[in-house]
Amino acid sequence: MMREVLEKLTEASDDQLDAVVCNRLKILLEVGYTASDIKQVLDDCAYSALASTFVMKVLDVIWQDLKKQEENA
Repeated sequence: MMREVLEKLTEASDDQLDAVVCNRLKILLEVGYTASDIKQVLDDCAYSALASTFVMKVLDVIWQDLKKQEENA
């Protein structure tokens, strides 16, 4: 399900998510991603105001979920 949400985020409008971040997410979807990858995107979005509050919350939920999965693996 997280993959589908990330795919939908890549279709977000520019006022929701900067095009540079959309491209980064597309690359991560192609090559694979970890909690650390999503955390880096989340940090960059927060630092440079590249995403809306809604997108930030979605990325945070994905990061938290991936982190738990990796801890339990």
